[in-house]
Amino acid sequence: MSDESHVTPVLELGGRWDGGKAETGVGAELGGWLEYTHTRFGLGLEAGGRYLLAHQKSAFDEWGASLTLRLDPGVAKQGLWLTFAPVWGAESSKVAQMWDGADVLRTNADADAETDNAPGLSLAHFELDLGYGWVTHEGAGLLTTYGGMGMAGPETHDYRLGGTLAVGACMDVSMEGARETRFSRATAHEIMLSGSICW
Repeated sequence: MSDESHVTPVLELGGRWDGGKAETGVGAELGGWLEYTHTRFGLGLEAGGRYLLAHQKSAFDEWGASLTLRLDPGVAKQGLWLTFAPVWGAESSKVAQMWDGADVLRTNADADAETDNAPGLSLAHFELDLGYGWVTHEGAGLLTTYGGMGMAGPETHDYRLGGTLAVGACMDVSMEGARETRFSRATAHEIMLSGSICW
């Protein structure tokens, strides 16, 4: 659209074969998304969706839609940054999973036991992260504080709060606290401390 503003459309058509404990058979799905970026403002917006066009099991229905909004301060990493990403319906394309490496081998007992694949309009997944980058030590360091929350279905919620201090290009230390709540399960807490030095 201009030197600073870009729009990228993508269309995807894939065939699939489902096996296992739930629905089985051959099918085809159509997906696509539209991505808009503005480099000067550090703004990114992506909207997409996918739909199961046809399946050997006629009663099998599946679709998904997602929206991602990003505000990125750029290479300097100074200032406000934001990521907002809700997902409705089935979270990811079965066709796309072929390119996801280890995800193909990962099993999910809850997903295998799921028999109703018509997700309706319910929010399946949600992520919100917000942070700010502060210059420290007369420009030699960068302190980034952030917080976030997420939801995976109606039963799982998590909250994160942390910060990272980077000095130069080769030393950083970060600390994060997290809380995860699940329906009918005990609340889990986690504290993570990490650092790295390169030479």
